Amino acid sequence: MTQPSVASPRLAANPAAPPPPEPALQRFANDLNIDFGRIWQNALVGGFGGLLGWLVVTLPGGAIEWIANTFAFVDGMKVYLKDLIIGPLLGICIGFAVGSTEGLFSSRSFGRLVRGGLFGAVLGAIGGVVGLVLGEFIFNLARGGVWPRAIGWGIFGMFVGISEGVSQRMPAKIRYGILGGLLGGLLGGSTYEGLTAAIRGIGFRTEGLAWGSAIGLVILGACIGFLVSLVESLLRKSWVFFLTGRLEGQTRTLDSSRPHTIGSDPSCTIVIPSDPSVAAIHAEFCFNDQEEFVVNSRDGYVIIRRDGRDTPVTSHVLAPGDRILLGDTRMIFRNVEAKKKS
Repeated sequence: MTQPSVASPRLAANPAAPPPPEPALQRFANDLNIDFGRIWQNALVGGFGGLLGWLVVTLPGGAIEWIANTFAFVDGMKVYLKDLIIGPLLGICIGFAVGSTEGLFSSRSFGRLVRGGLFGAVLGAIGGVVGLVLGEFIFNLARGGVWPRAIGWGIFGMFVGISEGVSQRMPAKIRYGILGGLLGGLLGGSTYEGLTAAIRGIGFRTEGLAWGSAIGLVILGACIGFLVSLVESLLRKSWVFFLTGRLEGQTRTLDSSRPHTIGSDPSCTIVIPSDPSVAAIHAEFCFNDQEEFVVNSRDGYVIIRRDGRDTPVTSHVLAPGDRILLGDTRMIFRNVEAKKKS
């Protein structure tokens, strides 16, 4: 294998030298699949989106009630009209929050934060309309109950959950988002509906119901964010786990349907932010005709450690457990086959 060309002499310096020793985290890399940090980040941001949605819906509550009373020509349509107003508002807030998580925490890119957030807001608004109206319809057919409305929240969660996959054009993430969002919406939505029903049942006044609604919406947003990330961690087939560098301890999912660029530039699929040892577009992960992941060098050197040997490469078919060195960042390639063998 030959050495690649590089864009910067600094990145080419002594490429075959042994990398620095890996930290103790390496001992757990073979068994680590779930990115707990990212899961809790998504849950936190989703919960914040739920709180923001509660504020947006509660503060102009009188205006929403007036619109429903004024334009609902049939008594039974009033609740559906309210859903048509409240649903998009909640969807925009929770969807923007969940969709912006990647840009906020992973790539730390304002542009990607806005892009992901806008996709989340649009999809969340659609989910709010479809989910809340359909949930209300099922609730009326079932003559009440927590779970009929929770089904609507599950549909709402599906739309919010796919926002990151749609933003990054990754079909695998869309599939994970559908399932995770559905489960998060069902769990969070049933909790929200059960909590507000219990508060009504014990005769709390408007203030108590409002605070109960706030808590319920925070739980709803947190459940959607939490389960979208958890399902991705549990179901993905291939990923890289970062052993050193700015992303130490984090993972990134690899989707076989598209190439993944990796580097310090925010346009990369996998961004290693603020690392001077990593080129703008340092390397690329691709899926070949033999259904194997390949790492190709782009603007920087790629070093592979296998069986204790470090080899600079221009193109390399990845095997489970391969260590990949880009600048000062080291990661390990994992997939489900490796997990079964370990």
